Amino acid sequence: MELHRALHEVLLRVRPFKAEAFAFADELGAGGDAAMRASRADLLGEVGGGDPDFRDEALSVIEEMSADEQDAEVVASLAAALGKMWDSRTTPLLLRWTRHADDNVRFAVASALNGAVSSEANPVAVDALIELTRDPVPIVRDWATFGLGNCGSSAPEVVRALLDRIGDDDADTRAEAFMALAERRDDRIVDPLIAVLSSGSVGTLEVKAAAKLADVRLHEALLAVADWWGDDHRGVIEAAIRRCDPELRPVAVDMERRVIEDVVHTLCGEEGVDASVVAEGSYPDTAIELRVGKLIERWDLWHFDDDDPLSLDAEFTVRGLLNLARSLIGGSVASGGDLGQ
Repeated sequence: MELHRALHEVLLRVRPFKAEAFAFADELGAGGDAAMRASRADLLGEVGGGDPDFRDEALSVIEEMSADEQDAEVVASLAAALGKMWDSRTTPLLLRWTRHADDNVRFAVASALNGAVSSEANPVAVDALIELTRDPVPIVRDWATFGLGNCGSSAPEVVRALLDRIGDDDADTRAEAFMALAERRDDRIVDPLIAVLSSGSVGTLEVKAAAKLADVRLHEALLAVADWWGDDHRGVIEAAIRRCDPELRPVAVDMERRVIEDVVHTLCGEEGVDASVVAEGSYPDTAIELRVGKLIERWDLWHFDDDDPLSLDAEFTVRGLLNLARSLIGGSVASGGDLGQ
């Protein structure tokens, strides 16, 4: 272990020199002791993950190293190296170790699968993460839940796995599940989230989940949290309170109405322009659809997780929408579209 740490310090210095680093990894060879093999895997991950020109070769060497490796420390390093590739081709290798007896290996696999599911649609990796969300070790469940939340899927099996974790004994895992489901606007988490907010022990991620959901039913519980929360994260709780404030909801609706009216009024005053401006959804998911001829663009009015009903810069938004509309008008003319249709 001490040798591995010492070698890792050397690898961090060598890493910026990609070709030299890869050559060094080759010199370490596959036949050394466990510390050498683990360090070789670390370096391959740094080089292959940081430079696409070396990725194919790094993956090939890692696959060769993985074939007969039995040492848990080395396997964990191999899995971590694959995670740095952000490449779905790593999935078959990682799947070998999802049920490995060593906790550190399964943790490395759960972490690595985040890159596999984020690189492109990868249902096999998603299935593996679902299984790992049920792991007996909390940190494995935590990272698997985080990866599942970021996979971009709202498939029933993904949502079910996330719902299963909102009652997890581990606070970090539970918080990741709340955040993932809030991003999917699943209002089944409202009552459980109120219970957590009322428990006297609340992390920033649960409050951010409440802000993301922006449900007025969370407002009272958030006010109670604000009474005892310290000043370190005061901005987080205040943003969540405003986003869930039932008295501010009409402010958002009015701001959206004014933006649409100003855009429509300006466009209607421009001769020969036939454009439609339609609002879809409601705060905080309201979007404006601009349609000119056959061309359509969508503009999200509330861009960020902490956008509250008082934050919309109406003048800036109107200018942006008008510029977008005029670019559509130009595109329609260039493509031979009839603006009068």
